[in-house]
Amino acid sequence: MKQVFAVVVIGMVMLAGCSSDEGLLATQSSDSGLTATLASSSSHASGGEYDVTITNMSHSQPFSPGVIVTHDDTASLFAVGETASEGVRLIAENGDPTTALSELDGAPGVSHVVNTGAAVHRKGGPGPDQLTVRVMADPGAGYLSMSIMLICTNDGFVGLNSVKLPKGPETAVYFPDGYDAGTEANDELATSIVDPCGGIGPVAMPPDGSNDRTATSDVIAKHPGIAGVGDLDAKAHNWRNKVARVTIKRVR
Repeated sequence: MKQVFAVVVIGMVMLAGCSSDEGLLATQSSDSGLTATLASSSSHASGGEYDVTITNMSHSQPFSPGVIVTHDDTASLFAVGETASEGVRLIAENGDPTTALSELDGAPGVSHVVNTGAAVHRKGGPGPDQLTVRVMADPGAGYLSMSIMLICTNDGFVGLNSVKLPKGPETAVYFPDGYDAGTEANDELATSIVDPCGGIGPVAMPPDGSNDRTATSDVIAKHPGIAGVGDLDAKAHNWRNKVARVTIKRVR
């Protein structure tokens, strides 16, 4: 499987392959960082617009492009204990949101879905560790979900599942977990992990053009972290507690 997402590394482009999360509502101004305003793949009339700011809290795991979706309470992007969709699998294994965008656009209960469109670098990495994306929601679509790859993993992703959108001027703040999609063995081998891990991750590794996988048929679970059994470093590539902060602010 070839890596399919692109990231910029100091001017060089490298091509590469739950139950509801709890959060707290607070009034907070956004930190400075890379901002990308993206058009929705849906053309429905909007009931609200929101700025979603993703901040990488780790020094170990850059994030790939992924998807953010607004929806009502009948829809779900993923759930702990259930099998990952093909779209979530391809984000978690390859950093490729294309299939998830196609699956979600026009699906029952889904309002709008966007591609985040850029990597969110680890703290201390070669690029911005924050990204802001503009999303929309139709009337009745009061929830937001998200899936973004943890690049230096076999099939790990940062996820939010059915968190509430703010109804007023307050900013909703969530601290998502890292999840394991359950679709690929965690062998932690460089040949099984997308090349950008070695380019923008904490440990330099030469690109090998490979992204092999040993398929598994497990369910989504909280990610166990990096064991150091392959080419990944149990200390350098690991993370503690939450890996990200996501703020959602209504702008219209």
